[in-house]
Amino acid sequence: MHQYKLHKKLGVVTVPGDYDHTTYLAAFTERQHDRCRVHEYLTDSIFGNAEGTLPPSSRKVSRWKRVGNPSVILQPGQRFEVSLYSQHIEATSSLDDRLSFLQTLGSSFVGVHGVCLLFEQKRRRLPHARKLLCVDYPEHLPLQSGQCLMPVLNTGSDGIATFSLGDCYNLRSGDKSFLVSFVRL
Repeated sequence: MHQYKLHKKLGVVTVPGDYDHTTYLAAFTERQHDRCRVHEYLTDSIFGNAEGTLPPSSRKVSRWKRVGNPSVILQPGQRFEVSLYSQHIEATSSLDDRLSFLQTLGSSFVGVHGVCLLFEQKRRRLPHARKLLCVDYPEHLPLQSGQCLMPVLNTGSDGIATFSLGDCYNLRSGDKSFLVSFVRL
């Protein structure tokens, strides 16, 4: 028995015909700057520019580079059924537990790119004041000081969402987090 249960089916998201993996996150940041931001505490050292010498618009792009390596690269026209799962058993789950559960569902690990696409297409259906976890294999997640970090979309109660990085190893029931499952159709 798994320790997760279905919270909500969000429906189908479709990768746009003009989708370009290399430019999508920068374009997303520009389109959604008033609704979604990259949390300011994320230092450039996590994302590759320790000197901080890039102009602000370029620094946004550099911040995204290290989280842009998902296991599955989205392709134009692909469609995914997206669902949210919560942990319902009082326990701490590991990254391996989450990966195993999502694999049993047939989930594709699309990373931040997929969650940004979800935000753009299903923003009004997302729960407020919750964390959406971008689960992936450790080799596809950013590292800081040798520790694996997981991209997280925090959906604010004020309608503004924030991307941050969180501990990918310990997830507890009741911490307002959801696993995001993308099942390719």
